[in-house]
Amino acid sequence: MKPNEQSAKTAIILIIIVMIFDVISLFSDSLEYGLLTSLEITTEAAESNDTRQQIIAIFYLVAYIISAVTFISWFRRAYYNLHSKVDNLDNSEAAAAYSWFIPFVNLYKPQNIMKEIFEETELFLEQNIEKYNSPINISKVQLWWTFWIVVNILSNIQFRMSLNADTIDELINSNIFSMVVTILSIPLAIVTINVIKEYSKIETLFFNTKLREITPVLESDLSNQVEG
Repeated sequence: MKPNEQSAKTAIILIIIVMIFDVISLFSDSLEYGLLTSLEITTEAAESNDTRQQIIAIFYLVAYIISAVTFISWFRRAYYNLHSKVDNLDNSEAAAAYSWFIPFVNLYKPQNIMKEIFEETELFLEQNIEKYNSPINISKVQLWWTFWIVVNILSNIQFRMSLNADTIDELINSNIFSMVVTILSIPLAIVTINVIKEYSKIETLFFNTKLREITPVLESDLSNQVEG
């Protein structure tokens, strides 16, 4: 098994950074909305707005890519560690990484793996620790994935709207849609952090728990037990 605590902390920090950029993007979009709805738009104001939006978009994209890498790294290691103690899992350890990038598969496979990580770890601890009392809430996995799907679908719609926006009204609609996506991205980030923290509550325990040794029952002992 490989320690995963630092990977969890790094993933959380990067998600927080992305969330900060969400807030910055939301403020910048609101400034753009004010410009688009003003009675007069000067060339200088439009160029200044475009420059600001592009700079923020570049920094956001870099932060998002790094955050995605750190999250998938934590996710894959969690599944790798699970494989080291639990047999007959539904997916290979590598699937925790590549499943995010395959069309259609990425709509359900990562969520299935995350759910399996939580459930199989819980089952292992229940079987190997006496009077184990779960400290986690697995239902957060479904909430996390619901936010993830909704935000990604809306992001794709917004991206197409921005590409086809030519008139002021179309630009305004695209701008509003962008703010909606950004607003939803903030609770997605919060829920993602909570999912990482939830699993971290039991991951260290899982890391240090050994399989319970079961003493084999001799045939003579078994016969005595039956007769008794």
